[in-house]
Amino acid sequence: MTVPRVRKSEAAKWVERAEALLATGASASAAAAEMGYASANAFSKLFKQRTGRLPGGIRAANDKRSTVSQRVEVARQLLMSGEYTVGQVVKLSGFDNRQGLDRAFKRIYGMPPAEWLRWHRKGVTITIETAKLSELDGFDG
Repeated sequence: MTVPRVRKSEAAKWVERAEALLATGASASAAAAEMGYASANAFSKLFKQRTGRLPGGIRAANDKRSTVSQRVEVARQLLMSGEYTVGQVVKLSGFDNRQGLDRAFKRIYGMPPAEWLRWHRKGVTITIETAKLSELDGFDG
């Protein structure tokens, strides 16, 4: 099996897909196979080159001992992938219920995930640093 090549123009989409797979609890081996890689080593090496971290860190977000901010980051990445609803993201990111995700996400980004996702779909980038509701006046949802 040949190693799939990732063009620079497709790198962000590749990373989103890889992170989404890992966030579901898939091992690096399972994610590698799903994405067409013969070995977890090749997948892990490319993942580290693209993100600066090893794939095991994302999987840890499903562990209840992980920090809330790690689970919120996984939720944000899953939402950005466009493949999951907010309801699906609740479980995939390790939260017990929608209210828990909403509360934690709002604490970090200043708004619940559904609202953040509406902004994201409109092309507005909301980071932890820019997540101030006063800066987002005029959004009608």
